[in-house]
Amino acid sequence: MEDQLSQTHRHARHYLRRLARREQSFFSHDGQVFGSVQELAEGLGRMNKDTFTFHSRAERSDFADWVRQIIGDPILAQALERSRRHFTQAAHQTARRLKQLQHELNNTTTGDSYDEQFYLLEES
Repeated sequence: MEDQLSQTHRHARHYLRRLARREQSFFSHDGQVFGSVQELAEGLGRMNKDTFTFHSRAERSDFADWVRQIIGDPILAQALERSRRHFTQAAHQTARRLKQLQHELNNTTTGDSYDEQFYLLEES
């Protein structure tokens, strides 16, 4: 159990880290720059729908690709992929995942984990 908790803690810490190299940051079409899941969550909250759509067209999913390839969080990447045509869902899913990761980071010593409870919203 302790090994699983330490692994959960390591994953949460890794996914929440601020990127050290600016060239790994996400450069949004509206000029925002994101270097962490927290910055992405905050940025999606400020972003207009046109900018979101630019990065989430049928042939591309820039947010999901960046989260998968640079941040390394397959759970959030999948959530963003599935909600790429739904701006409010993407923002909600990102904020939810951020909260979950922060919870995991702060509560791994107690064994209070709800990693399995991160459910993706279905596309409507």
